[in-house]
Amino acid sequence: MSAANSEITALRADAGPTTVILLEGGGTLVSAIVARQGRGLMATYRVTDLDAEARAELIAAATPEGVELGPCPLDEARTLLARGLAMARIAQRPVPGWVSEPDALLGDLDAAARELEDVYHCAGCDTPLAPELQLAAARARGAGPLVLSCPACGAGADVETPDPGAAHAWLALYAGDPRRALVYAARAEGRRVPSQALDGVRGAALLALANPVEAIAHLRRAVASDPGDVELRGLLARALAQAGQFASATSELEHLGRTRPSLAPTAGAVLGAIADIDERGPAGGRSRRLSGALAAFANAC
Repeated sequence: MSAANSEITALRADAGPTTVILLEGGGTLVSAIVARQGRGLMATYRVTDLDAEARAELIAAATPEGVELGPCPLDEARTLLARGLAMARIAQRPVPGWVSEPDALLGDLDAAARELEDVYHCAGCDTPLAPELQLAAARARGAGPLVLSCPACGAGADVETPDPGAAHAWLALYAGDPRRALVYAARAEGRRVPSQALDGVRGAALLALANPVEAIAHLRRAVASDPGDVELRGLLARALAQAGQFASATSELEHLGRTRPSLAPTAGAVLGAIADIDERGPAGGRSRRLSGALAAFANAC
């Protein structure tokens, strides 16, 4: 541990499915509540130049009643904060800007969050969730039910799980890092994960990187493998529309509007924008209208 790190105090307290973290050093105190699943960072504060009384009040306010703070390794505390940052990004929740800035007290949480593979932990035993549960939690954007008991909760459990590569790639994508998602997908394929299991995330990542033509090939195969997956069909419809393949995009959008009534309004708005371009061309703000409609459709999916 460096001299600077040796002057930092890290404290932790677990309260049900949440954890309180306090870091103190160099005249600064940071407190955070982290949900081990779901929303991630829920309450994060940074204060400086506290007197003893104000420090005690802040620590008491940050700690749930009946829960005692105890010493925590600094690396462990920072990793938990990085997981909280990753979960908040996946849930599309705002966090204070200073959390993402490299700092002597916090370290580089932004870089640490991007390097994570296991983001979600069991709310019961704090063990990383299996890949399929990680992916389900990410797709729920923090609104899904908590996993309160996992196979690892059992004493001496020895659980075999599938290769986590595809789930890790989706997690990176949901956290806003499509390039890292493609890296994880390539690594998984190198470990002989079937390419068809990776087509969906590859297509989604390429679409996020403004490469809809290449995304279409992956997304078509993904939809063929799982035609009932609404997220994949929505991604394919967006890629087709962005690539100017309006006839195919219209077919996908009409299918989604029929089978998922909740998507009908936003799918209809995209169809209207496409029809307008077909009739009068992309000029006069019609391309912007399509882009706006696609963005609203993406949020609805």
